Amino acid sequence: MLRNQINRLLFENGMSESELATRTHIDQSHLNRIKNGHVEPSLVTALRIAEGLGFKVESVFSLEASGVLRALSRPSPGSAKACLAERPGTESPVGEAVLRAASAKRGSARQIG
Repeated sequence: MLRNQINRLLFENGMSESELATRTHIDQSHLNRIKNGHVEPSLVTALRIAEGLGFKVESVFSLEASGVLRALSRPSPGSAKACLAERPGTESPVGEAVLRAASAKRGSARQIG
């Protein structure tokens, strides 16, 4: 789901929803539904809204973290990265270096054996 900053940016720029609709050639009722999160804009519409506000699209819209995205970003159970993540303090650069070294060692052992 997309989050948007349209309301805040309209307020900060002293612009009305009606003015943004005119600038972007988007029907005001459709713009209102996007602003209130009832519908998600197409890529072209999102770009037009951002341009109308004078911002980059990533400043106006952001992807809201969902359970699916969080699940996809988690390491699989039993992996070295998962084991390190379970131990406090191992998410440091040193922990990452140890993880890379262990992975490289396993890779070379597979080639030899």
